[in-house]
Amino acid sequence: MAAIKKIAELLSAHPLFEGFDSDTMEFLAGCAENKAYRKGEYIFKTGEPADKFYILRSGDVALEMQIPGRARLTVQSLHTDQLIGASWMLPPFTWRLDARAMTNIRVTRVDAACLRDKCDENHELGYTIMKRFLPIIAERLQATRMQLVDLYAPMSEVGTRL
Repeated sequence: MAAIKKIAELLSAHPLFEGFDSDTMEFLAGCAENKAYRKGEYIFKTGEPADKFYILRSGDVALEMQIPGRARLTVQSLHTDQLIGASWMLPPFTWRLDARAMTNIRVTRVDAACLRDKCDENHELGYTIMKRFLPIIAERLQATRMQLVDLYAPMSEVGTRL
């Protein structure tokens, strides 16, 4: 039988938490739990409270948005070891996209309110987490922008932009 890894070990293996000492990892693990979702299941939907974020341990997830009068738009596909959800960092703490499992997935789910409280207690930790999430937020904004440019660009311009 394979050994079951403690959540602190799972978290410390992810680049988001790289370099944190074992005491900090145990401190953070108190905010996390493991969870599984089936193919097609929504992890969260636009407008719902953004009270968690997820480390994708296995599988694939689509970040989607509904465009009125059009089919659902996949903004970005996420894969093993990527993070799902950054809206937990910014008020009003609501999801701005939908996240749907494209395959059966396993995640480590982190309670955002718990983590925000821990970051308020330890500003150095909070600053480090923020610095590590900002590139993810920027990447998601750029992916959304590119999808919308493709969707709304005149047909003569599709495929010609840099």
